[in-house]
Amino acid sequence: MKRTFHILLITFLLVACSDRGTKQDTTNIDSNKTTLEIPEMIPADSLFNFYTNCKISSDKIKEREQGDKIVFHYIYKNTDYANTSDEEYYEEIQFEIKPETGREKYFTNNPAFFNTTFNWGCFCDWPDSLEALQNEGEIELQQLNDTVWNVKLHIRNKPLNKSMNINKNFKFYKPRYELASRDTINKSDRFNRKQGHWIIENDFSIKNGQFSDNRFSGSIFNFMHYKDRKTLSSIWIFENDKWTESLKFNEFGKRIK
Repeated sequence: MKRTFHILLITFLLVACSDRGTKQDTTNIDSNKTTLEIPEMIPADSLFNFYTNCKISSDKIKEREQGDKIVFHYIYKNTDYANTSDEEYYEEIQFEIKPETGREKYFTNNPAFFNTTFNWGCFCDWPDSLEALQNEGEIELQQLNDTVWNVKLHIRNKPLNKSMNINKNFKFYKPRYELASRDTINKSDRFNRKQGHWIIENDFSIKNGQFSDNRFSGSIFNFMHYKDRKTLSSIWIFENDKWTESLKFNEFGKRIK
């Protein structure tokens, strides 16, 4: 009986693997897909940086601005698939210290002492601006040189009971002026705020305009798919990061009043 069961199990696995391989081969040889049918993917990314002569801004759009502190910034963004809704996830921790001449180590068992915020966003519960400040735990810092700090962090957001552990070297942030996929040149200042002209495109929208200290002025063009073609569905217009007007269109390209 056992021998018969083993034979059946091996046969099933061989068939399953064979089917999987056939499906993969079929996908690879299908060269007739249009670019609209290929789902766009923005891969997961993380950042561990610090900024000197800086401070955490009370302006949530700016995030950071000129100051007399060192701001440590961790952010993680999960993979974003253009053809999947509500799967986006990010998490972010920021805190700051006032540097003292000759001092290389800093420690607190009260994250609020370092003005620590713990944020995340997803299709789930996430903290509001006050809850993001309500954390407990420990933060230990050691300056290794002018461009590297070692950060050991263990905090828990008390309202939503979410924890984070980090043991990582944070590097001095350098502004990015590099070409990105389906994007213009990423123009960011030394506090990692968007500046200048950006065009950000994915499968369902094109964001085109000017950034000033993270504030956006320009238009977002949103698209829908109609009879296998991408057609314009709406235009959102922003001035200094504030929505000013929207234009909507039906599947025949006529404006909806």
